[in-house]
Amino acid sequence: MSSEVRKLVKTLNEIASDRRDFASPSQGSLGNKTTMPKGREDSRSILLETKVIGRDKDKKAVSDLLLVSSVSEDFCFVSIVGIGGLGKTTLAQYIYNDTEFSSKFSLTLWVCVSDYFDFEMILRKLLQSVKPENYDHLKMRQLCCLVQEHILVKKFLLVLDDVWNENCKELLELKNLLMKGGKGSRIIVTTRSMIVARNIGDVTYELESLSDSCSWELFDKWAFTTEDRKNRQLVEIGREILTKCAKVPLVITTIGSLLYGEGEEKWNFFRDTDLEKITQGDNKESILKVLKYSYDKLTAPLKRCFSYCAIFPKDYRIDKNTLISMWMAHGFIEPEAGCVEDAGKEYFMTLLLRCFFYDIEIDKLGEITSCKIHDLMHDVAQGVAEEDIVVVNSNNVAHVDQLKINARHLSLGNIDVQSFTASLGQMRHLHTIFLSGKMKGTFNLSLDTETVLLSKARYLRALSLCHMSITALPDTIDKLYHLRHLDLSNDELLVCLPEAICSLLNLQTLQLKNCTMLTELPKNLSKLVHLRELDILGCNKLTHMPTGLNNLTCLYRLSMFVAKFNPSESTFEGKLQDLEALTNVRGSLRIHVHGNYCDVAPGSKYVKGMKYLKELSVFRGTKLLLEGLQPHPDIKSFLLFSYQGRTFPNWESSSDLEKSLPNLTMLSLRSCYYLQHIPWLGRLRYLKVLKLEHLHRLKYIEEGTDDQSEFFPVLEALHLNTLKDLKTWHREDSTPQMLHPVSHRFNHLSSMCIFGSLITSIPLSAKLKILILSSDFRQQEDPASYPFSMQGDQWKPDSLLIRLDTTWRLTSLSMVIVGDSWWSRLSFLDRLEIRGWIHLESLTGVGFQHLTSLRDLRLRDLPQFKHVEDDMPWESLTNLCSLHLHNLPELENLPQGIQHLTSLQSLHIIECHKLTVLPQAILDLTSLTTLTIKNCQGLKERYQPSNKEDWSKIQRIGHFSKIDIGLS
Repeated sequence: MSSEVRKLVKTLNEIASDRRDFASPSQGSLGNKTTMPKGREDSRSILLETKVIGRDKDKKAVSDLLLVSSVSEDFCFVSIVGIGGLGKTTLAQYIYNDTEFSSKFSLTLWVCVSDYFDFEMILRKLLQSVKPENYDHLKMRQLCCLVQEHILVKKFLLVLDDVWNENCKELLELKNLLMKGGKGSRIIVTTRSMIVARNIGDVTYELESLSDSCSWELFDKWAFTTEDRKNRQLVEIGREILTKCAKVPLVITTIGSLLYGEGEEKWNFFRDTDLEKITQGDNKESILKVLKYSYDKLTAPLKRCFSYCAIFPKDYRIDKNTLISMWMAHGFIEPEAGCVEDAGKEYFMTLLLRCFFYDIEIDKLGEITSCKIHDLMHDVAQGVAEEDIVVVNSNNVAHVDQLKINARHLSLGNIDVQSFTASLGQMRHLHTIFLSGKMKGTFNLSLDTETVLLSKARYLRALSLCHMSITALPDTIDKLYHLRHLDLSNDELLVCLPEAICSLLNLQTLQLKNCTMLTELPKNLSKLVHLRELDILGCNKLTHMPTGLNNLTCLYRLSMFVAKFNPSESTFEGKLQDLEALTNVRGSLRIHVHGNYCDVAPGSKYVKGMKYLKELSVFRGTKLLLEGLQPHPDIKSFLLFSYQGRTFPNWESSSDLEKSLPNLTMLSLRSCYYLQHIPWLGRLRYLKVLKLEHLHRLKYIEEGTDDQSEFFPVLEALHLNTLKDLKTWHREDSTPQMLHPVSHRFNHLSSMCIFGSLITSIPLSAKLKILILSSDFRQQEDPASYPFSMQGDQWKPDSLLIRLDTTWRLTSLSMVIVGDSWWSRLSFLDRLEIRGWIHLESLTGVGFQHLTSLRDLRLRDLPQFKHVEDDMPWESLTNLCSLHLHNLPELENLPQGIQHLTSLQSLHIIECHKLTVLPQAILDLTSLTTLTIKNCQGLKERYQPSNKEDWSKIQRIGHFSKIDIGLS
């Protein structure tokens, strides 16, 4: 027996030695690092860069094709065609995200099609992009009707990204449906196939490689550090390497990212490597060889992590935390120090900065939340994964009997689950089952077939059953001893979990996000002592947390905690005291309190020990309860909803939040109906976003004045909504009848929205881009209708909108905005829209001389507006490119002095019924290229081609590329 043990030990030592040799190459080996590429001082900026190098001309060319008057007015398809890696999707995004272009459409939509063409799924994606709901139960006819109702009635811009299907019949079926859309709708198609372009497109644009200069600019951006650029020899080596990249952006960024921060030895190695053969020829195979070369330079752990990504379908948006959790479940991450999740984030960033991932999304706190894999990189992952990963979808479900029984990872998508369940029972070595898309049919885990499947897959480490409408899990799930990752997110029929799940002692991740019918968690959940993530966000029917969660000290991420007072039994369910032991929790935490919960000991600090937490949201609670939920001083975002106290809780100080939460970047107080006083906020030196909503008893924001240099030093966005008693900013301010700026200077304020408040002292800034003043809190518009875009809670301003409603009885702008001092703070204003003032009769020129940066001026929905005053300094508006006059039924004449707008390129006159003539001065607008006149009854007969004299006047204006005279 002892000799057998010695042999076994010897064999294990040999295996361990082989593993070390394979997974940990010597430091002298080229291209081997386990952490993020060293020294990239601009890693964040390079990922968030909005400028697309070398594609400005292409952007203009495609935009012109979409808008050119020679194309049918009703509808236009433009196909962008090119080889993989050229940046077709990037170019489409560049156009799509251009607000000046997209603002011409009522609706903008983006659908990733990829190599799997499913007409029904495309329709579902279209509907979900407009109205996020579940459309799986609808049939084709119902989907078409909803698309007609919500999309096709509007003028829309649609991008169909990465279309592969060359079947003419299916493409024409989609095209015929979309062509029922609103007049002027446009569709961009990106594809590698000229056949697709011919079958679906009206116009084809062939995207070419980058120019030499743009190729070098892109390579320089990705490959060189600041010091490297000073090294002439390295620069010359870089130019030699660049000649081997075929001017393909994906290849350039991939090779550049590998070289960044490396020594001259590695640069010489790349120069001398036989890349010539790799990149010759504009074909997929040659580019794949370069990308595979980049993969070969990864360390063994990173190779495993990347190849595993083949389990996701092409164009799938991958959640970063879920991906890291799945890597952890399979032991792919090998941290040198610290926790495994932090090492996983470094792995993710390494792959991202080396261009294996792209198209990231970022949350309001600046954290990357998701990404995609370029389809060529996905091909690399599939190639290196070989038979380890099996993907089954509607394209290959017919070959389900040929599945490799030794495969370790299985991905299922867009198939009828009943057709293959029995066959999968043979795959007994599975480590992953991942459902990647909406399934057809019902995956009923109470049936024998599914129960047998799970019982046979006893080596499972990761199980994802999202969007499956599962009602319950079988008790046999406790047989999955090795399970570490269980994802049941968006299973909207799941009511409860079996207690058997508490026997999965190796479970690290339990994701139940948006299980909207889930009412309770297993009582013995505290047994899962290795649990590192519990995501129950969106489980709005969950009544309370089970007891004993203080045992889960490994928890790294806890999205929500629910506590309640049960009046029938006079008991407290969901002990807030359990939070005190969970000091490793990171990210965001929401705490929901139901009923009259008061089980809080004086002096308690249940969450103050969570030093890694970035955001805390508290829903409902008394002053005593809030004192027990004081966050750690390093918290970045604090949101308080339905607080029942009259004053703020006594943390370090109830009057100055800077002492207790000095690092706040975002603060939101909402529906705190009894709150009369809020702490001093002006000294919060990192606060960027402040939202105060439905604070009905708040009369002022600041107690008094303070040193101006310390007054909201970095505040960028201010949102005040339904503050009925709010009249002034400072307590001692008087309440004048007209608006005036707060005496303090707001150096960074770019967005301010005030709804449902008649506050008269408002902060202003030279950087202000959005200003919304609305006294009507009952009829707020959808934020999407404003001339700026929002993502999550992040403002992305590109304009200024001034709006007042109903109770502001204004007849002239000068009654609201008094003196040059107000306007002088808006010298950087780019766009101004005055809209919805129902009593406004005229627009004075006071202060307009300061708006020297103004490019876009819009007057809209002003039913009493008659004229612009003669004092309007048009000659100062030297940068004004666009003038919109929309729904001004009382306007009789265009403004005097309009001839001074020498930069004006577009003039839009819509629904100005009393306007009967265009002034002679309009002939001096030599830069005008676009003239739009619609629904102007007074101009209907005058300016038609049949009236040669007046029509010739229009023809002499500027050099038109587009004239739209739609007078009927």
